[in-house]
Amino acid sequence: MSESQSADKIVVMIRDLFFSVKVKNELTKAGYEPLLVKREPELLSTVEASHPVLVLIDLGAKPDWSALEPILESDSAPPIVAFGPHKDLDARKEAQAAGVTRVVTNQQMHRNLHEYVEKYARAV
Repeated sequence: MSESQSADKIVVMIRDLFFSVKVKNELTKAGYEPLLVKREPELLSTVEASHPVLVLIDLGAKPDWSALEPILESDSAPPIVAFGPHKDLDARKEAQAAGVTRVVTNQQMHRNLHEYVEKYARAV
């Protein structure tokens, strides 16, 4: 696989089955290849193997931020946008403390997925 082919991948760790379908469809329609994962080990290996332009993390999946340190602390890591319930302030604060690029509410992600992708996805 060439670098140009891998530059259009977006890794998504998501627990919501219905929203995962929407995310997958919207990313595909926008010309990206979504790679859906369920847990941190799979996210780490997928990011390492695919060199994505962006990572999206559902805070509802209860991510273990310490397990994601290899990505969060890497200078070559893609931007990471986390999203979750607006009322779960603890999860949002944990994501920000871990060093994600941006934290948004589920509602913002549902409404503005395309804008976040265009703003944060970067060429690898």
